[in-house]
Amino acid sequence: MAGMAFSDLGRVHWLSTLKVALARGFFAGLIWTVIILFGQSPPPGGALSIVSMPFLWALIAIPMALFVQGIGWVGGMFIPLFGLFCTVIGSSMVCVGDPFVYILNRFFPALLNVTDFKIMNFAPVMFILHPE
Repeated sequence: MAGMAFSDLGRVHWLSTLKVALARGFFAGLIWTVIILFGQSPPPGGALSIVSMPFLWALIAIPMALFVQGIGWVGGMFIPLFGLFCTVIGSSMVCVGDPFVYILNRFFPALLNVTDFKIMNFAPVMFILHPE
């Protein structure tokens, strides 16, 4: 959210924010697993890594994306193209799964409690706010 301020943290619905973050990470992990399977002949860790990657990606995708974007923010002060590159990489770590989360939210709107989820959200973290 571009207009998020510290005063808005009291309005954040944390359970819905966590559910959306985990759903986005899980589906992004699913997409990245398929990309890895088509990119390499044998899976690097066997069948267990194929099954566990979406679950692990759900936990590490957002912190990793924020870290990469933070590096891009600092490095972008000196090399703007590097900052843009890190922003794109950090966003793509999470947003590749957004079309599936969009479909999930359309069919089961009570599951995620998001009223205006877009098909692609390029921000790594989405805060779900209580209505005013």
